[in-house]
Amino acid sequence: MRVEASPPTTARRRRSPGLWCHEPATHGGAARVGGGAVRAEPVRTEDNRAYTEGSYGYLGRTGTVTTRQPIAGTDDRALYSSAAKGAYEYRFDGLPDGTYQVELGFAELSNTQPGKRVFDVLAEGVQELPDVDIALEAGGTYRALARTFTVHVVDGQLNLRFASPSDQPLVNSIRVTHRPDLG
Repeated sequence: MRVEASPPTTARRRRSPGLWCHEPATHGGAARVGGGAVRAEPVRTEDNRAYTEGSYGYLGRTGTVTTRQPIAGTDDRALYSSAAKGAYEYRFDGLPDGTYQVELGFAELSNTQPGKRVFDVLAEGVQELPDVDIALEAGGTYRALARTFTVHVVDGQLNLRFASPSDQPLVNSIRVTHRPDLG
């Protein structure tokens, strides 16, 4: 998985799942969200990594699932052709308090049947997406599914939890955008 700080209009082609943060201010080598409106700035990428305090990353064991199959429902095949599997949480430290838009991208990259991989997505301890069933909601496997919600950060850290009683959660992309206009 990659972390990329770029405005929404910047081309986003890559082979690994992606994390995006807008307003690329960095500390400790981690892309983070900050400041006001989205500005066009150079793109910076970093590898997905385990969480360390003061930075960003995943908690839990994670692996990468990839496919060469075409992905329906998206113009950005590269974005959806790989996914992080198994992380139970992503944390982003050093965020200014405020409202953020979180965009998640999903695609089942194997022949997983509906009902097999079901999980909840929580942001800041609040359930935002209950019972996500990628294969069911996308209409099958190898199909893109995007979900968006807003969250208010009050402690300088955004926590995105993926909770599953059965199979490991899967996420292809995470985009976090500071949205003071929605606060």
